[in-house]
Amino acid sequence: MSSSSNISDIEEALRYCAEEPIHLIGQVQNGAALLAIDVASCKVTHASGNVASLFGEALARELWSLTASELFPEGGFETLLGRLHLWRGRGPRLLDVTFSGRSPMPCWLHLRDTHLVIEHFLDETFAPQPGYDADERDSMLADSFSRIEGCTDLESKLVTIAEEVRRHTGFDRVMIYRFHSDGSGEVAAEQRRGDWEPFDGLRYPASDIPKQARALFMINDVRLIQDITLPPVPIVGNPSSGGGPLDLSLCRYRQPAAIHVEYLRNMEVRASFVSGVVVDAKLWGMISCHHGSPLPLPPKVQVQLASLTNQLALDLAAMARESRLRAELDSARLSNKIIQASTVIQCVTREQDWIGTMMTMAGEICVTMGADGMCLYYDGRYEAHGLVPDAESVKRLGELLMKQEDIQSLATNRAGAAFPELALPESVGGFLAIPLSKFRPDMLVLFRGEEAEQIRWAGQPQKNVEITPGGARLHPRKSFTEWKETVRGQSKPWTDDQLAMGEVVSGTIGDLILTAHYIRKALGSQDALRLRLAHEESPHPVALADELGLIVFLNRAAREDPIFSSLRSMDDIVRIGGEVLRHSLAALARTKQRFNFIPVNESGTSGRRYEAASLLESNKFVGFSLRVVAG
Repeated sequence: MSSSSNISDIEEALRYCAEEPIHLIGQVQNGAALLAIDVASCKVTHASGNVASLFGEALARELWSLTASELFPEGGFETLLGRLHLWRGRGPRLLDVTFSGRSPMPCWLHLRDTHLVIEHFLDETFAPQPGYDADERDSMLADSFSRIEGCTDLESKLVTIAEEVRRHTGFDRVMIYRFHSDGSGEVAAEQRRGDWEPFDGLRYPASDIPKQARALFMINDVRLIQDITLPPVPIVGNPSSGGGPLDLSLCRYRQPAAIHVEYLRNMEVRASFVSGVVVDAKLWGMISCHHGSPLPLPPKVQVQLASLTNQLALDLAAMARESRLRAELDSARLSNKIIQASTVIQCVTREQDWIGTMMTMAGEICVTMGADGMCLYYDGRYEAHGLVPDAESVKRLGELLMKQEDIQSLATNRAGAAFPELALPESVGGFLAIPLSKFRPDMLVLFRGEEAEQIRWAGQPQKNVEITPGGARLHPRKSFTEWKETVRGQSKPWTDDQLAMGEVVSGTIGDLILTAHYIRKALGSQDALRLRLAHEESPHPVALADELGLIVFLNRAAREDPIFSSLRSMDDIVRIGGEVLRHSLAALARTKQRFNFIPVNESGTSGRRYEAASLLESNKFVGFSLRVVAG
């Protein structure tokens, strides 16, 4: 075997790590016993090699031929199923389970696919120690919630939760780990043993927690490792079932992957507890605990730790809602100011320059959106404010937007690296491009300047790659000593709230465009007037739009048609007709073809067929016509 720094080998190793089926590992941790029963047949399908510890050697020898009714007292299996069907938490549920002829024992239970899976930790070294008082623990938990509730900002809340988790468990290190938009994570708060190296503020690469591990945290609340030095226990399948490996996604004592065991060994960690913090259906971060020796962690303490994680998730969700509300209020204020600044009637009817008037608001738009510059590109006109690239770069950006399968906003905080074809200046770190049309390169673009960032990594993030007979394989780094890196060519990331605010501003501009063109009465020539009169009494719906795609006329049939009557622009037609229609409309405006038949399937109007055509005056393109010709 040999090591490699080749890019293709590194990519292969990362891909293998990200695709490794860790939920099908087929092992539980040493000291844990597992039993899986098919709910439909009530037959045992899988069991760990030490399952005799659950109900004795006699039953274990006959295990594959037994039914659930023989393993549990009368009605016991159905009772467990009923309680699990009511469970709405993430991961398994802690219940007292009574096997035939045995005393009740605390077990983790869950339903996965067609299986009821039961786990119990057997090793007495991990049982509650003398002096463990459940009532005192409950009182401590109530005190923890009170302390957390008293925190008025996120930083103090994270520190307090780290303190409380360490107080409940005695872990040598407790970290609150927060993910960044690029998938990397940062230690946002830490409590540790005095002689342990501090990790607070250090960054970890995204590959430290591969995507399948992150996915498991979305459905399972914790990952628990009692002692990485002990050999795992294999899970055996019923020879007569012919089934594949058991899905261990929701198991409490699933054996960790070999690379994760190596990772913890390199950190000199023997026991760990990690709880995923899920906010608004996204993995916000984790509470990660490490210990230098095996650590007793009774099931009820695991439940308490999970409840602290849930409290953090609830608090973060409340903060996110408050932030969204503030952003919505800011958006509404900004939208109203844009409209007021335009003084709709006077500005549009007299000056007919809504673009120039709106650009007077560019400074306030930039401040509200956290941007350093803004440009508006509309009908070939380019207006700019603050830090912006040249008009040619903006034009290329518009062409890039139009190439998307689904025209939508495009945001990046690494503009140069993500879109080198735009040839943006180094001073531009990121942009948010918001299209104003589905078939024309009209858009509003906000720009952010480059902000160099010094990242404090927990060890050099580049992993070791080893070439094995099975291909390139990753090995975790051996040192986690701080390693600094200066990153350039980026800006602050755009937040979800800012993206939503951008859409509000875009909608306001759309309203101004409509108002301006309606008041100016586009398509007002004599030829167009004759065209409108000719179509007014047609039994088929007919719509006319100006050269910008804005609907300026609906005949009587169109005004009574549920689809046509809701149209404001040809963009609405694109939403009805899809991508083929978008490209066809763009071709009409470009090539000035007189007729082009476009079939469109609409809900409730199946079979209707439209004719889209370009309108010409003296061989000059002046707009579109759209009508129903069949159906």
